[in-house]
Amino acid sequence: MASPIPISALTTEAYLKLFTTYDSPTFLGVPQSIRNKIYTYLLSTAHTQCSPKENLLNTPTPTSYKFHTAILHVNKQIQKEARPVLYKENTFITFWCSLSFFSKMFVTWDFPLVAEQVHSKPDSAAFPEKTAIMHIRAFVRPRSRDVNDGGCTFVLAAQDLPKLAQTMYEMDLQLPKFSSSLDLELTVRTGRIVPDTERMLLGPMRELRGLKKTVIRGNVTPAYAREAETLMMTRRGISLKKILHEGIKMKEEGNRIVKKTGDWEKAMRKWLNVTELIGGSNKSHPSVFDFAELATHREIQKLLIAVGLNITMAQYKLKNYRAVIGNAQLLFKTFGDEEKSTPMERAKIYFRKGLAYTAMGMEEEAIADLNRALRLSPGDVDILVAIKAAEKHAVLRQRKEEKSEMEKVFGPG
Repeated sequence: MASPIPISALTTEAYLKLFTTYDSPTFLGVPQSIRNKIYTYLLSTAHTQCSPKENLLNTPTPTSYKFHTAILHVNKQIQKEARPVLYKENTFITFWCSLSFFSKMFVTWDFPLVAEQVHSKPDSAAFPEKTAIMHIRAFVRPRSRDVNDGGCTFVLAAQDLPKLAQTMYEMDLQLPKFSSSLDLELTVRTGRIVPDTERMLLGPMRELRGLKKTVIRGNVTPAYAREAETLMMTRRGISLKKILHEGIKMKEEGNRIVKKTGDWEKAMRKWLNVTELIGGSNKSHPSVFDFAELATHREIQKLLIAVGLNITMAQYKLKNYRAVIGNAQLLFKTFGDEEKSTPMERAKIYFRKGLAYTAMGMEEEAIADLNRALRLSPGDVDILVAIKAAEKHAVLRQRKEEKSEMEKVFGPG
């Protein structure tokens, strides 16, 4: 019987191979419980919300869900295991509207989507209509029938229904007779009537008001459905205080985004929405502004100044200095009077302009605006620091220019 090869006779390469040989693990060799966790991270709305740059669908929507549905196409066993996770972990809803304008609405209001125009997308096989627990069909009845252009279809997550209702409410504040031109059909597709489920699906939609027509079908309690229909077709009174309240909520959302994530671009979209909300409401409901109390008008002015200052700061952080100067000048033009703004607010506007001028290398203009800010807010440490920085930049620039002139005359060296 041949004796085993002694370890000392092995080469280094053979020695390492002897003690490191093992079977390469495969994905299906991983325990089922771990595979399920992986599927959850790939296919659940709790883990797949993404930024615009990561948007798998390549749509203009600011936020969306990035489902990694490619895993469903690896092989039959993985598809069999992962597909139930996709529909167990998420509750999908289809939303169709006769106007493709809704697509722009979702972009403007930063609405998260699972998929857009599901019938024409390559990944639509992962989200077939039969998997949706509810279908929403919105028929817009404008004066001109030509406006209906084939419409658009979206897949939403049920968890975003409150945001959908809020978005449609904000649309109604900005567009005249938006709700009153809308027919809404809601079809709940549960296997049987489940009170908790119907309240999860219809509860947020019951917040809508003033719709032209509402029809609720499917597996829902008849009395609950009729009550919801009546509520949704009842006209909601619009007041300047309500518009102010919505604007303050949007502003605070932007503030929270900056504090939590530091995403100035996303926060700026929220603040811009405030200006669009108030401007659109003023055009759509002029009587609301005409007959409102003077104190509410002042609160609106205060909100617009605060939002405008936030926007200029966001533009400064994003290094869009010309936009900072342009918006600061617009703020002065609109709210520069002593009756419309406080000295502190005007000081902040000058301060933002001064910072932008400094960043652009326009120190003379920067120092002039920063000194104006200091006169309005004497002793402000931030303004004093900014003035010193601008003066230092001016000295360095002058020295650089003098050196350049000397080199032209005497040559470098």
